[in-house]
Amino acid sequence: MVSTVRTYLRNIAIVPPELDGEICSTGLCVLRTIERIVEPRLVFRYVISNDFVNRLTREQRGISYPAVTDRYVYSQQFPLPPLAEQKKISARIEESFSRITLARDSLQKVLPMVQKFRLSVLAKAFRGEFTKRSSVVESGEELFHKISLERRKTYDSQHHDYKQPERADPSELPEIPKTWTWVRLEEICSQITDGTHITPKYTEKGIRFLSVKNVREGVILDDDVKYISEEQYRELIKHCKPEKGDILYTKVGSIGKAAVVSVNYGFSIFVSLALLKPLRSVVLSKFLEYLLNSPLVLAQALARKKGIGVPDLHLIEIRDFKLCIPPLDEQGQIVEVIDRLYARSKAAEKSIRRGLDSCAVLEQSILSKAFRGKLVPQDPNDEPAFVLLEGIKAPHGETSRKGKLQTLLEIGTPAKITPKA
Repeated sequence: MVSTVRTYLRNIAIVPPELDGEICSTGLCVLRTIERIVEPRLVFRYVISNDFVNRLTREQRGISYPAVTDRYVYSQQFPLPPLAEQKKISARIEESFSRITLARDSLQKVLPMVQKFRLSVLAKAFRGEFTKRSSVVESGEELFHKISLERRKTYDSQHHDYKQPERADPSELPEIPKTWTWVRLEEICSQITDGTHITPKYTEKGIRFLSVKNVREGVILDDDVKYISEEQYRELIKHCKPEKGDILYTKVGSIGKAAVVSVNYGFSIFVSLALLKPLRSVVLSKFLEYLLNSPLVLAQALARKKGIGVPDLHLIEIRDFKLCIPPLDEQGQIVEVIDRLYARSKAAEKSIRRGLDSCAVLEQSILSKAFRGKLVPQDPNDEPAFVLLEGIKAPHGETSRKGKLQTLLEIGTPAKITPKA
């Protein structure tokens, strides 16, 4: 079965025995081969090849529903080898693909392990396992009062009415080193807000406008952004102005991902992102980014989300996150260790993804050789392929030697019923 809609997605499959005779959608072109002429699995391997898929993709018509016709699929040329050679080619392809599948499965099993490793790094980091104790001899209680004082000074300097947040109850939280303290997120930020709740008027060019799709763990993606006018930007930053060192935090849809702002251009944000402005005198931006991405905080975010279809995290919940904060010099040590371990894990992940890409390239290389007659030796004693086509009538009643797909199919088979093969 070949999907005739958005053919570049390669929604192509060979029907297993347990689905024999089932009904399929009108968006699928059914190919049922004449098995005395052609091996069904060989046709399947051909229609998943780049050569075949690319030809269909180039001929798609339509914008919202790009597709090709069944007739166009049937009209494609098929390089038909002698039947004996078909069996050899098919056997070699399946043997090679089986080995590639084993390699791919092994790599895919390792990939989640790399991601779990990163989470374990963050979990250990925020239990105090990666650092020596601070050289500054002060208790967690003293650190808490220092943080409170810095927050009060910041609010006074901005002429805001100061209100001391309710202190987090450490008895309900995990044990941390004695020189650390528990705080609420709002206690270490001068501002926690979100982007505009009203969709702006987008422009072709102008100031970048970011949303939840543009933020991943530790990364701001700006290759797929919308734009707004300079006038709209100036109005929006009166309420929410992202600056270097601030943190973007996803709060709608894909919630719980934080990234430090490090870009060299101005931008504005949608309501799906929260903007956090850390108090730099008590917390490092990179430390806070790692902490917000850790299992400790992610669990809080998931527990507090609202909504069913599209998860939503309200600002009041974000401000109430409980965070473990060490002295500033210890934060620096933690960031250095995480940076180093993350660099190793990212290198490993990159290598794994290269391996997965190589598997796909190797499969297509095998298919290319197979349908150019380069995969197995050719036997001059094999019955010529054109003999297979003798007596098989083309649609207009003529004997065809061109090897079009339609020539190799059971003509008259209901086009929308799944085949036996």
